[in-house]
Formats: sequence, structure tokens, C-alpha cells
Amino acid sequence: MNAVRIAPQHVTVGVDGSIESHAALLWAVDHARPGDTVHLVHAWQPSHVSGVEGGDDDTAALRMVGREVARARRLIGDQPIAVSGELVHGAPGARLAEIATDLVVIGTRDHHLHVDALPGSVCRQLLRHSPVPIVVVPDRHRRAAHRSNADRAGDPA
Repeated sequence: MNAVRIAPQHVTVGVDGSIESHAALLWAVDHARPGDTVHLVHAWQPSHVSGVEGGDDDTAALRMVGREVARARRLIGDQPIAVSGELVHGAPGARLAEIATDLVVIGTRDHHLHVDALPGSVCRQLLRHSPVPIVVVPDRHRRAAHRSNADRAGDPA
């Protein structure tokens, strides 16, 4: 049975430049439909050691978000799907939960997901705080999706 969607979705994707977050990005792009928005969010907490907000770490993070937005746009091609990106400060799981309006997508290193042992602090924070559904994508999706999307994206395999 196919679900019928009444309105476009705003899909929030947690990105950090890792293979796992790339898997989440690929999943979101693969499942986006015309009219949807894919919003990439990098949430992090600056440490006292790394400096203050707005410093070099923010500059590097903004560049990474820009690269991920460009990658998503290449994957989407000419489909009418909006892509945006944002850098926010704070606990990643809590901030993603605050920002998400329809769906949140994150990646994980754990290939054997089960309810009693959900991986990662971001996933646990989302489970506690998210008012919307959460998709946790293992990085094996990245490998499969990368092969199927490499031609579309123009990325070397």
C-alpha cells in the first residue's frame, strides 16, 4: 500500500562531513519528491579550547555545509526540490529536533540497529526531543546509493 502525501515535506538532515552523514544525505535525496525541501544542518558545540563562536572553526564548518549543499544539488539535478544549509551551535540532537518540521534524517556507524542499543548520543537526543519522525541511516546505504547515484552526481566512484 502506497502512502499519499498531502503536502511537501521539509526534510532536515544532520551533516558533519562524515561518511555516515553522507549516507543520510543520500537517503534524503533519494526519497525527496518534487516540492520537498532538503535542509542540511551542521550542529555543534564550540569548545573553550577551539575558540569562540564565529571563529575559524565556524568558517571551516560553513565551508563543509556549503560543499554538502552543492553535493545535494548535484544529486537532485533539475528536479523541483529545494536545498538549503545551516550551521547552528548547541547539542546536535537537541538542535536538530528544534529545527525539524516534518522529518529528521541522520547517519550512523552501527550496521545492526535495534531498539535496545540505538547508537550515538545524537540519536538518543533526537529520540528524547524530536516531535517528528526520525530516520537513522546506516552507512551501508551510502555505499549502495553512491554506486547508483555516481553518474547522476558526476562524482567519481
